[in-house]
Amino acid sequence: MIPNRYSVGIIKQKHRLILVLILILLLIKGYYSEKIPVNDGLGWDGFGYGNLIRNAETFLSDRSIDKYLFQRIGIPLFLHYVFNLLNIGFLNSNFIAAFEILNLVCILTAILYFFKISNKLKLSVNTEIIGFSSLFFCFPVIKLCGFYPVLLDIPAFTIGLMLVYYYLQNNVVLYFLLIFIGSFIFPTFIVMSLLFLFKKAPVEHQNSVTPGAPSQRNWTSGSENIIHPVLYFFFPLLFLIMFYFLYYKGSWDIIVENIKTEAIGTVVIWYSLFIALGYILYLTYFKKSYFNLKTILTALNPLGITIAFLVYVNIQLLSSYYTSDAASPLTLKMYLTNVVSQAVQNPAAFLVAHVFYFGLVFLLLFFLLRDLKKEIMTYGFGMIAFFTAVIFFSVGSESRQLINYYPFLVVLILGALNKQWDISLPFSIIYSAVCVCLSHFWYTINLPEDPSAYESFNPFLSPMQRYFMFQGPWVNDTIYLIHLGICLVLLALLLFSFKTAKLISRK
Repeated sequence: MIPNRYSVGIIKQKHRLILVLILILLLIKGYYSEKIPVNDGLGWDGFGYGNLIRNAETFLSDRSIDKYLFQRIGIPLFLHYVFNLLNIGFLNSNFIAAFEILNLVCILTAILYFFKISNKLKLSVNTEIIGFSSLFFCFPVIKLCGFYPVLLDIPAFTIGLMLVYYYLQNNVVLYFLLIFIGSFIFPTFIVMSLLFLFKKAPVEHQNSVTPGAPSQRNWTSGSENIIHPVLYFFFPLLFLIMFYFLYYKGSWDIIVENIKTEAIGTVVIWYSLFIALGYILYLTYFKKSYFNLKTILTALNPLGITIAFLVYVNIQLLSSYYTSDAASPLTLKMYLTNVVSQAVQNPAAFLVAHVFYFGLVFLLLFFLLRDLKKEIMTYGFGMIAFFTAVIFFSVGSESRQLINYYPFLVVLILGALNKQWDISLPFSIIYSAVCVCLSHFWYTINLPEDPSAYESFNPFLSPMQRYFMFQGPWVNDTIYLIHLGICLVLLALLLFSFKTAKLISRK
């Protein structure tokens, strides 16, 4: 009997059904498992969000909210009106339940958009399995949103994935509308405006010279010689300047004193600094021939620049109108100080943290870097600028701050994989299994100790270290070394898969 079109479609979707079923089972375990025993289950940030849900209208009318919380008011304000409409009591238990439902809806929405993206890019089955595992079989989705539901991470993650889709669709209006909405959930969404500041077109070799032809010494080739090193070394130099002025307070005497009194610690700091600089330089290098002033100016997108400007201005106007003059608990300077401090805490601590937070994809990208950069360049200068900015911020080890950018990185890697590599089913299955293990769905964070142990707020000691070991800046040295060892084993496993077992091979 010849199978009809419907039955063939079901067979082709079978792997999707299996992946979604596995995810649902893992989510059920997470939702009905342990909860964070802090502030009646709200957690630290969640306590502030619960307060926002209760008093959102009052805070806005009285202009008694600071700018930090205002740019996170989107979800609490929405829930405030839902609770009023449905006459639901403003209780902590109800806040937790509301966020659990919201997170589940967001995850299901993210799954839908991922499959839409996969269809758009025509991903192979095995590439799609790797993409699904990278996005959904990870700590923030499987473990954290069940253990600590009153956070904004999952909504930010979902909006990030939706932005990927509308970027691929070249839908400028919906793209910037989502950035505007997202900016009241995660303030860093505005960085994604970079993608439409330039026309979404491949970056071409504008100054290629025919072999044997005389070189053309014109203003364009001269500008290329100037602008490439300026762009290439801008972020590393910026990081060095930040390191000196934010970490060492702009004082050479402090550096000298630290060398005298804490020699070993100072060596670790500087060793970590050079690893961070090498990481930025290695990942953000693009060929010199792609950068000249003429092609960059030609690629500017007036429509994208105008809309991005309007979105940014409106966010600032709303923020100025509704917020108080109270000092924000996290300013841009404080954020950049945190990035620098986290980058030099331990050698490559940021990369180790990202692997344990998001999964294997942060190690996989080093095996695909040449192809990844080719994939990035197919989208133009906007994607190059955005990728460079994300890599710069990623030297901070608080991985959850990257969660709205993470879908873009995964989709770029999937594009490179799909075009350049043949992936075997065993590799996809092993990759997925490792991601599930790294998600720590099986791990018990809470210990049967006195809950008041959490009140002391020492993240480097048990029991709090059992949670903070997934939050890069607060990982103690022992856990860092264990995680580093596991990362090296995973790196060896990937090397074996690429070089020896040939589970994945170039087309």
